[in-house]
Amino acid sequence: MNKIKNYINGQFVNPTLGNYIDNYNPSNGDVYGQIPNSTKEDVEKAYLAAEKAFPSWSNTTLEVRSGILSKIAELIKGKLHFL
Repeated sequence: MNKIKNYINGQFVNPTLGNYIDNYNPSNGDVYGQIPNSTKEDVEKAYLAAEKAFPSWSNTTLEVRSGILSKIAELIKGKLHFL
């Protein structure tokens, strides 16, 4: 079973308390993975990392940002085997 981690500051990390919740396929009710049951502390870490990255990201050209987001979308689509 896939266990998804939080992505914070360029790294995949477990939730602070190590708690996960089941992720259900809505078409049949089967559990196909687990997602982090993130705490306020996890969200704060993600927020601070995003705040730190914002000046650089906001100065990136539209073309570069678009390319990065398109690549992320392609990678996500490649992982959706059950659709």
